[in-house]
Amino acid sequence: MMKKQMKVGLMLMGIFFMTACGPEKTTYQKGFPEQSTPEISQFLQSELIGGEYDYLFTHQETSVYTDHKAIENASYYALQANKLTALYKSLFNNNNPGETFRDLKKKDTQALTALQDSKSLHLPTIEMKKNNMLHIKTDQAEKTFDLPDVLRAFDLTASDRLTFTLYRSNADHFLLRLENIDKKDADKQYMALFFKQDLSRVVPVSDHAAAINQKLADGKLDEFSHLFSNHDKDAHFVKAFQTGERFIVFDSKAKQLKEINKADYLSEDGKYVYINGNKNPLPDGKQQIQTIENYMAGNDKYERTFEISFKKIAKELDLKSAKDTGIAKIVYFNKNLVVLMLQYNAPIAGKAGKTNVIVDLKNKEKPIAYLVDLGLQF
Repeated sequence: MMKKQMKVGLMLMGIFFMTACGPEKTTYQKGFPEQSTPEISQFLQSELIGGEYDYLFTHQETSVYTDHKAIENASYYALQANKLTALYKSLFNNNNPGETFRDLKKKDTQALTALQDSKSLHLPTIEMKKNNMLHIKTDQAEKTFDLPDVLRAFDLTASDRLTFTLYRSNADHFLLRLENIDKKDADKQYMALFFKQDLSRVVPVSDHAAAINQKLADGKLDEFSHLFSNHDKDAHFVKAFQTGERFIVFDSKAKQLKEINKADYLSEDGKYVYINGNKNPLPDGKQQIQTIENYMAGNDKYERTFEISFKKIAKELDLKSAKDTGIAKIVYFNKNLVVLMLQYNAPIAGKAGKTNVIVDLKNKEKPIAYLVDLGLQF
């Protein structure tokens, strides 16, 4: 009798354990979220400020941007928190949020203003002159660099067409990423220049993780390594950059760049990894998210486990002819928020419909997936 009771007890414990550890059940709701949250605000800032601008940092409630792939001059822009709120407030309690969102994307430059005091924020003045002569002025020095000479290992010529983007900058150093539009060899097409703010030293390197790691291992980038952890100096792993669809993090203890698995997706802040989140189509059903520390340790500890059902989404949207998803991809991921793009196939040929899915994970017991076509694609 005692043995039977023990078996029953163990079975009940097993059932309870499986239930408690199962994926969180997601509620599906048509429309845009009813009110803003810090997570929604970050998402809207990321999407409404167009791809021609790169985010640098936030200083006293002002987000600072620069040109993405500048050709002649580097410009800097300021986005005040109140201007961002004013830009997107019309999205809430809106009968047609998709159309409103698409209209707002056309007005992104109205929220940006020229940054008034770039010098105090250690942002260099950069100008590309004729024959690829790069003129730089910082608060410490001014100098013109002959790029065909500095980048001779990359076979750069005076007539090659270049674009450049300031990637990181602080009081002591800054990092410039360049692309040679006229080169097809990736090792010579993408380059990085590590500068001291006093312009006494510049280190050129191929803008690829393996090449940068070699320079780090050789000690040639020792004084610049903190540029990778510019935003979070105390973190073990910091988001460095993205190459194609591969995410790269900087291991501040090993002083090496490390790749996230191709199938997985790194959050905007670099603190979370969405398992299989970089696959297309994204797997249906159970979804799993780890902290970057647990992910890099290779363990099975998950920060969140929740459900996404493409079938339930299609039913909620009344897509009766939807057979399966031809495209299911993450377009945005950060703490407590995931945004998907889904496109459904028709039974025989063609498309049955599409939508974006805003998954709000703030409520740990009951995630909500908002179904609204914002026109966002990956």
